Amino acid sequence: MPSTSNPDEQIIKALIAKLEESSFPVLLGYFIADLPDIEPPAILVQLDSIREQERQGKRAKYRLELTVSGVYRTQPDTTYQLMTIARTIRSLLNNANFEGVRKITFPETQFDIAPNNGQLSFADMSVNLNSAVNP
Repeated sequence: MPSTSNPDEQIIKALIAKLEESSFPVLLGYFIADLPDIEPPAILVQLDSIREQERQGKRAKYRLELTVSGVYRTQPDTTYQLMTIARTIRSLLNNANFEGVRKITFPETQFDIAPNNGQLSFADMSVNLNSAVNP
């Protein structure tokens, strides 16, 4: 059983809880095979990396890099719907106060609009969380 005292785990749990306030389904660490089981619009979260940036004794600074994706079924209004989901994600996370997180940035959002109606389209957002940990 994973430790609940892990600061990075607590940050991810808090991030998921915040995103669930959107009323969209939220999946963490999804497999592409899981996607047919969700009914878009939805939010997908994938942890890409945890990087140690600095250490002084037991105190360390980390950067958590994630991809947070808005998902919508392709229709004529897909671009606008994905923009709305991305704006919702940014708004929720910008206004969040996660313990141990000093800064949240959104360096890039890429849109992948599927060519046929009914297929899944994505707004993939890079999200970086800078944290300080003193175990």
